Order: sequence, then structure tokens, then C-alpha cells
Amino acid sequence: MTKVPDPSTAVIRTDLAASRTILANERTLLAYVRTSLAMILTGASALHLPGLHPNLAFGVAYYDVIGGAFIGLGVLILLVGYRRFLKMKKDISTGYSVGN
Repeated sequence: MTKVPDPSTAVIRTDLAASRTILANERTLLAYVRTSLAMILTGASALHLPGLHPNLAFGVAYYDVIGGAFIGLGVLILLVGYRRFLKMKKDISTGYSVGN
């Protein structure tokens, strides 16, 4: 004999699944922020490296290019992550299913 599930538990499960999805979206945004900050700090370090150690000053222009590239990439990652977060937040609130 099979037990008939209580309909109220289905609603609770759906609410919990929605909460987990929202939290997963926020965790993903934080991962983008963490990655972008690491890239920006790496770029800032590369910009200041020749000043910290004069023997490395032979390629100051290279450090400027590398530092600028890392900073630009970090900002780009941050913008992409925030845009993705907003899109997923909208999709979650409208009930859009990823499989559709």
C-alpha cells in the first residue's frame, strides 16, 4: 500500500527549492566578485612591481600593459558576473525553467 503525499509538503519543498536557487545565484555572484578582485589586485601589483624592486625596471612598459590588462579583465569579469546575476534573478522571479 502506497502512502499518499500530503499536498502541503509539496509547497514547502517548492519554496525550499526556490530559496536554494536564489542562494546559489548569490553565491555565483560572490564568486565573480572574488575573481574580479583577484584580477584587479594582480594588475595593481604588476603596476607597482618595478617601483618595489629597481632591478625589475627594465621592462616598465610591459608591467604597465600587463597590469592594465589584468585590471581591465577584472572589471570585465565583474560586469559580466553582475549582468548574469541580474538575468538569473529575473528568470528565477518569473519562474523560467533552465531546461525550457
